[in-house]
Amino acid sequence: MSASLQFTPPPLPSLSESKISAAGLLLRRWHGGTDGHWRWLLVQNRKRGEWGFPKGHQDPGESLRETALRECAEETGIALLSIHEPPFELVYALPSGKAKQVAYFPARTSQERVVLSREHQAFAWLPRRDVRKRLIHDTLQKLFLAHVRSLE
Repeated sequence: MSASLQFTPPPLPSLSESKISAAGLLLRRWHGGTDGHWRWLLVQNRKRGEWGFPKGHQDPGESLRETALRECAEETGIALLSIHEPPFELVYALPSGKAKQVAYFPARTSQERVVLSREHQAFAWLPRRDVRKRLIHDTLQKLFLAHVRSLE
C-alpha cells in the first residue's frame, strides 16, 4: 500500500484485541458528456438511516478486494466495474469495544442502474460536494477527501 494514498486515523487506545474486517468501494461514474463530472454512489442503511459507500464484512478465506466486489454486487447489483488499488483504510471502535478495519477501494463503473438489497432503503449518485454533506462520520468524510485529492 502506498502511504500517500492511505488514510488511517490515529490508533484508538481502548480497543479490544479482536478486529472485524470489512471492505467496500468508493464507486464513481461519469455523468454527462464532455463537460460532465464524476458522481459517487452512496447507499442509505435501512436500520440506522445513515448514508455510506457500499461495504460489508469479510467472509473467511476472502481477500479484501473480493469482499469489496461481492458486497457491491450484493448491495447494489453493480458488478461491472474497474477497481483500483491501493485501498484507503479506516479503523474505528465499535460500541462493543472491538476494532473495525474497513478497506475502501476506489472504483469506476459505467452502470447507472442500482438494484438495492434489503439492507438499504435508498441510493444516490452524487457529486463530491453532496457526498460530504450526506456522510455523518468525520473519519469517513476525511477518507473521501483523501480519495478525491488522489484523483487531482
